[in-house]
Amino acid sequence: GENGEQAWIIHPAFTFGDDQLNGIWVAKYEASNSECTTEVTTGLYNGSDKQVEIKPNVTSWRRILVADSFTVCENMTKASGAIGTTSGNNDVIDTHMMKNMEWGAIAALSQSKYGVFNPESATGINGDKTYKVWNNSSSSYITGSAGDSADVANQTSINSYNTTIGIKASTTGTIYGIYDMAGGAWERVMSFMAVSEMENIPAIGQDNTHNTGFNGLLPDKTEFTTGIRDLPANKYYEIYNYNENEENYEYGKIGDLTSELKPGNLFTWNADNGRFVTYIVPIFIRGSSEKEETNAGIFSFAATNGDMISRNSFRPVLIVF
Repeated sequence: GENGEQAWIIHPAFTFGDDQLNGIWVAKYEASNSECTTEVTTGLYNGSDKQVEIKPNVTSWRRILVADSFTVCENMTKASGAIGTTSGNNDVIDTHMMKNMEWGAIAALSQSKYGVFNPESATGINGDKTYKVWNNSSSSYITGSAGDSADVANQTSINSYNTTIGIKASTTGTIYGIYDMAGGAWERVMSFMAVSEMENIPAIGQDNTHNTGFNGLLPDKTEFTTGIRDLPANKYYEIYNYNENEENYEYGKIGDLTSELKPGNLFTWNADNGRFVTYIVPIFIRGSSEKEETNAGIFSFAATNGDMISRNSFRPVLIVF
């Protein structure tokens, strides 16, 4: 503010189109479906004909196009969906694939008294004083897992979400927090780089072969028309300025916890990954994967082309009007 006065803003995650929200409900674990077991390959499925489930101790849903990820989140409120009614309830409840700004809100809260700094946190005031969300280091992408230490990676054995160690992988360091936001699978979010410096239109992927599955423009401005579906309304995603350098952090938005954390040399807070979207990989991913040690974390961000990747998952968000 002026004269050095502090100014407060409502976090952008709580504005949805023209609606000001009282809050958002975030899936406690990475998405899965009814076919997912503890066998890692059961989470590999591309398509929108399965229903999203949010549960611990199963492998997360991966190798799915972004367009299909968005669709299955959207389907949750339809008549046959997981939380739908016989007639559907889209008019009062909205379910959608998480946006980059929504991830930023959760990551910020994890560093407050509502996160790992609360007195009950297993890694906070009465715990081991790391004040950190531990990695899900499960080599099988088992939801709700924690490794044996904060930054361990690619671990075969797991500590379940409800164990003394397992709760350290939640955003609050307690069983009541949100899991799988450090490590686990990289999570794609609905946020795109602009197709050019002059046009504030989202680039929907890298090229005709490697893309999100949405119809739209590619970074070379050619039109991709053989996708699964069109992009949803713009309230369901963010657009970031056209960029050719993964270290152009100044293009971050207030609230998404990218540029705000003063990243440099491809790293951000806690030595987490810090790679910005570019014209080659124009879609944000967050949290890092189970194979990375100190570079995985809730502040981690990088980029993808949106294609089917076995280390990429997603997460639904629910709002009530």
